[in-house]
Amino acid sequence: MGRTIKSKNKGVASLSESASSRFVRQRRVRTSRGQDGPSGGAQLVQHEHIGVPHRAEWTGGSLLKIHSHWQLNVFNEKMAKNSIREAGFQWEKEMTMDQFRLFGIVQKFEALGWEAALSCYDGESERLYLDDVQQWVGTLKMDHGRRPPKTMSLTGRAGGVDVTMSMSTLNEITRFDSKPASQYSYPTEEELKHPEKQSTWDAMLDEIFLEGKGRGADKKKEELRVPARLLLTIVQQQVMPRKSDRASVRNPDVPILYSLIMSRPNISFRYLVMMNIWISRNDFKRW
Repeated sequence: MGRTIKSKNKGVASLSESASSRFVRQRRVRTSRGQDGPSGGAQLVQHEHIGVPHRAEWTGGSLLKIHSHWQLNVFNEKMAKNSIREAGFQWEKEMTMDQFRLFGIVQKFEALGWEAALSCYDGESERLYLDDVQQWVGTLKMDHGRRPPKTMSLTGRAGGVDVTMSMSTLNEITRFDSKPASQYSYPTEEELKHPEKQSTWDAMLDEIFLEGKGRGADKKKEELRVPARLLLTIVQQQVMPRKSDRASVRNPDVPILYSLIMSRPNISFRYLVMMNIWISRNDFKRW
């Protein structure tokens, strides 16, 4: 999630840049404790205004089932339970291109137009302002735009201003999708979350796993063929980052590894980054 995004009326700014003028002291709101209510993890406690619960608690399910007024507060409550808050976010890193090129790994990213994913674009700043990042994720809203999915954007609050990530703002950092735009595909959210429902599922498993492996619910990284095993390490850090279970292969990893191995289909990297942020943000288990 260490990507530069655009602040309205502020030009292009990185969330890791100096935040001294944008720092907002966040006040944690006490919530009630109890079992999951009918809202799928949101327990509502008396109403202050029509349609807005007085308090809410996120105990499971999607964050989108919590009233938007309380999403940041319950997200902060969830993050506060992490023993190391930094573990909740994965930051891009500079990959050693020359070494990976010897194994044909860099070429796999180049074939999809994803070579820019192997570099870091945080400039000279080494400080990460987690308050701003956490506030941005906790207040995110998706706008599909006029011509979705290419016009999709994510907007959240950071330091008191609206900050937007979109196809265009990501391109202001560098050209992440370097192939012609007509070559890229945009899987739906359901397809990204549940690729096992696709007719090509078995073929994808055959291509990336060792013979007879990868068919159970518990798929292990060690069961992958060597090229896919190396690619998964990069995917977990630079493409679809996650903080835990890195020795396992999750179902959403499979079509990404397959695309890299086969150089098709060309999934838009920028779209994939934004969808991964959106899906992760709303999933209770990922935090």
